[in-house]
Amino acid sequence: MDKKRRLLRKWKYFECFVSNLSEYEICRSGENRAEVKHTDQSWEVSLDERTCTCRRWQVKGIPCPHAAAFMIFTRDANWEIYVYSYFTIEECKLAYALEIAPMPTKDQWVYIDTDEKIYPLTIKLPPGRPRKNIIKLNDETKKRQKCKRCGE
Repeated sequence: MDKKRRLLRKWKYFECFVSNLSEYEICRSGENRAEVKHTDQSWEVSLDERTCTCRRWQVKGIPCPHAAAFMIFTRDANWEIYVYSYFTIEECKLAYALEIAPMPTKDQWVYIDTDEKIYPLTIKLPPGRPRKNIIKLNDETKKRQKCKRCGE
C-alpha cells in the first residue's frame, strides 16, 4: 500500500501519449467528432460519447492514443473530463489512503476452546472396480499382436 501511495504522488498518465501523437492525421467531421488516421488505418473518435472504434477507451475508461491525438488537435487542456472519475489521481489516492494495522503474531492470537471437532471429509469412491488399463492417447502407436498358434 505504501509503495502504491508513493507511486501515485508522482503519477501522470498522459505523459506517455505525448511523444508520438504528431504522427496521427485528424479529419474533423464535427465539433467533437473526428476520424483519426495513422499508417493506412483509421478510427472514429467521439469526445461527447467518449468512444473510439478501437474500443480501448470504452473498455479501459482511459482515452486511447487516437482520442488523445484528437484532444491535442482541439487544444483541449482539460483531460480530466474525458477520464472516468474513478481513474483520476484523486480517486486512486483515496483508494490507497487507508492504513492497514500490523498483524499480531501467532503467540498473540485469541484461543477459543470449543467442544466441536472438525473431521476430515469422507472420500466416496465411484462404483465399480478401479480401472487398471492405461488409456492411450490417439497419437500413440498401437502394438500389433501375433497369434500364438500360427504366429501371424
